Amino acid sequence: MMATFVQALFMSWGFYSWQPYFLGLLGQELTWVAGVIAALVALAMMVGNTLVGYFSRYCAKRTTLLLGTATVQMLAAIGVGLVDSFWLAVPLYLVVAITMGMWTPVKQAFLHQLIPSEQRATLLSLDSLLNSLGASIGQIGLGRISQTHSISLGYVLGGLSQVLVLPIIWALRQLHNPADRFEGIAGQRGACAAQGMPNTASVDTISRSPARTEAG
Repeated sequence: MMATFVQALFMSWGFYSWQPYFLGLLGQELTWVAGVIAALVALAMMVGNTLVGYFSRYCAKRTTLLLGTATVQMLAAIGVGLVDSFWLAVPLYLVVAITMGMWTPVKQAFLHQLIPSEQRATLLSLDSLLNSLGASIGQIGLGRISQTHSISLGYVLGGLSQVLVLPIIWALRQLHNPADRFEGIAGQRGACAAQGMPNTASVDTISRSPARTEAG
C-alpha cells in the first residue's frame, strides 16, 4: 500500500498530462491523434495483463515481477520527459502503460492473499484511499512544476519519484511471506489470479461411493 501511494504521485498526473504534451511534441492540434493514443494506452494495459501469465512462469516470487515492472516503468517515464520527439515519447509512454497492466493484477493478488477475509474490505479501502491521496499530491505538485517549467520536467521528476517504490518492494520481499510465491513451481501450475482471487481449479477432489441406505 505504501508502493501504491508512491506510484500514484506520478501515474495520475502522467495519465492526464500526456495529451497536451504529445500534441505539443507533434506540433499540431490533431484531436484524432489523441484518440488513437488513448486507444493504444488501453490496449497496452491489456497486453500487460496478458504478459503476467507469461513472466510468472520465470519468476518464483511476485516481488520479482513487481521489482522488474517498477524499474522498467521508472526508466520509461523518465525517458518520456527526456526525449523531444513525438515518435519516441509515445512508445515510451506505452511501455509505462504495459508495466501498469502487469503491476496491478500482481499487486491485487498479493494483497488478497496477505489480508484475512475479515479485514480485506477495510484494508483494500485504505489502499484506495492512499492511491487517491498520492494522486492528489502528485497532481498538485507536478502540475505546478509543469506550469512554472515544463511538462517534460514533470515527467522526469515524476519518473524519478518512482525509485522510492523499489526499496519498499525489496523490504516486502525480505519478509519471505508465503503469499509472495506464485502457485506451482515458478508459476507453471497457475500464474497469477488476474483479479486477485485464489486459484481453485487445482483443488483435488476425492470420489466417494454413494452411501448405502438402510433397509426400512
